[in-house]
Amino acid sequence: MKIILLSALALLPLSVLAQNKQKTYTEEFKKEFMDACVGSATEGGDISEKMAKEYCACSFELLSKKYTMDEVTAISEKGEEESAAIMRAATQPCLDELVKKLKKNKD
Repeated sequence: MKIILLSALALLPLSVLAQNKQKTYTEEFKKEFMDACVGSATEGGDISEKMAKEYCACSFELLSKKYTMDEVTAISEKGEEESAAIMRAATQPCLDELVKKLKKNKD
């Protein structure tokens, strides 16, 4: 269950930080996104910090390639379920890779 929630948890910093309408992402935004995402991902202790950083970096990369800051702002203003679904769809390859790594480490 925690794994499935990671994509939605990654959305939290976006909705908080996407208040400045701009086309490009700032280094400050990326740092805060990464800090919040890694913090959320490692909270339960099931995922190592290294894996969380890889997942969050992948998620940020995919989101920043697909959406401008203006678009992220618009998405974050939608309802929670709709926003999470959009972000989850955009970052699904990252989540799939994380699940693969977790299964490999478990075996």
